[in-house]
Amino acid sequence: MNRVWALSVAAVSILVLSFVACGQAEKTSNQPQQYTITINGANVATSGSPTANQGATASFTITPAAGYIKPITVGGTCPQGGWNGDLYTTGAITSNCTLTLSSTGTPTSPPSTTTTTTCGNGQTTCSNVCVTTATDPKNCGACGTACASGQSCSNGQCAAGSCSNGQTTCSGSCVNTATDNNNCGGCGKACATGQTCANGSCGSAQPSACSSGISSCSGVCTDLKTDNQNCGSCGNLCNCASWAPDGINCLAPGFCVNGACGCSSGWTMCGGYCSDFQTDILNCGSCGHACGGGQTCRAGVCMANLALPCPLSGQTRCSGTCVDTQTDHGNCGACGYACGSAQTCTNGNCTL
Repeated sequence: MNRVWALSVAAVSILVLSFVACGQAEKTSNQPQQYTITINGANVATSGSPTANQGATASFTITPAAGYIKPITVGGTCPQGGWNGDLYTTGAITSNCTLTLSSTGTPTSPPSTTTTTTCGNGQTTCSNVCVTTATDPKNCGACGTACASGQSCSNGQCAAGSCSNGQTTCSGSCVNTATDNNNCGGCGKACATGQTCANGSCGSAQPSACSSGISSCSGVCTDLKTDNQNCGSCGNLCNCASWAPDGINCLAPGFCVNGACGCSSGWTMCGGYCSDFQTDILNCGSCGHACGGGQTCRAGVCMANLALPCPLSGQTRCSGTCVDTQTDHGNCGACGYACGSAQTCTNGNCTL
């Protein structure tokens, strides 16, 4: 009897333990499975939870990275979802999966880094650099107009030989060493920042530092009686371009005399520019006496053009007119080779 009772108790204990175990197993099986969403993105920014329960969806805010624009392409192994503005929601997640994102738009243009250069009186901006076209051999008279080897730039004109009265050739440019900050008292002697050149010596840039009879133009001491860039007043240039905008026969450098622009020796002011009556086909022998078509002016007399040599070194006669094929728009590099309307002739080549 005792043996039967003991076996019955043991059987009941086993049955109770089985129910407990089954209850725990059922409780464990009721917990949802959680999966991981791996995001691989190119040119995008994302935010959102990288996990989702079995059968649930996952949502992410997705925007283009800096410098890119929409649309955004969604790929990968996660079930396909849909967009609501910048919010993307996947389909029901049933396993670990990946989202592959990329911006297919064109990169936006970077902010402009162009700066505006403000130049002082008598200077011009060429390639965002302030230059003095009256004396710069690389930009003589205009941006990109370079003088030939052995020539200097004086008053906006390329010429061989010496500079105008009171000027010195330094690195191909005609300068006034009495007032030039980069060649003060001699070629290559540059004044320090904050100094100015007066009478060939570097000193304070204040107008009060200018000696008697010398004026200050943009903080630079200058003699208005002789300075070709400030003749009579600050910013008044003495060059052919200011007298003859069309540039016809404007070959001689003018210079400043007693505060007024004049012509070099052997040249005469005629029709608003300096003319050499010995060679000027518009003023041959006298002011206003123009030669006919196909003629040239030689020693002040109009005569048939017999392919006479040009008066200036580096020039070529094209259709009866002497031109510099290194810079001439209609004869760039050779006679008859004209540049396009938007091009410039530089060193014998048409460039934009």
